[in-house]
Amino acid sequence: MCSSDLLQKWGYTTHFLSCTDMRWREMERFMGSPHFSVERSRDKTLEACDRKVMSRAVGLLEPGPREPRFVFVFLMSTHFGYHYPEGTGPFEPALPPPNALALNAERDRGALLNRYRNSAHYVDSLIGSLLERIDQSKTLVVVTGDHGESLFDDG
Repeated sequence: MCSSDLLQKWGYTTHFLSCTDMRWREMERFMGSPHFSVERSRDKTLEACDRKVMSRAVGLLEPGPREPRFVFVFLMSTHFGYHYPEGTGPFEPALPPPNALALNAERDRGALLNRYRNSAHYVDSLIGSLLERIDQSKTLVVVTGDHGESLFDDG
């Protein structure tokens, strides 16, 4: 029995929210139906889509009388391309949206790192907006990543 099945057995509704297609690498086997109520959002940009996903998560977790919930939020902005709203990144200079085939380690490393840091800063702000609107005394929040980025550290 997987953990989402146990949560459902204990009376939790289980939700999976993201902008991504979970068929990639058969991820839907673990994070799709029947394990979760899956909601895939869409928008013009990944950062706008992630904002929409987080808004939905806030709605599901807002305080009030309701059944217990497990909400899995899978954000995409920190994946390659490193997305954040234009003009909002505090780390400069930052690359414009990168083309992986045109990157040069010597020339682009610092600006690519800043783009990644701006993306992580944006995702942090989304998480912060969630934390501000939920009852933290009754809600367990776990933040993790699905992989790291080497950003030319490996040569």
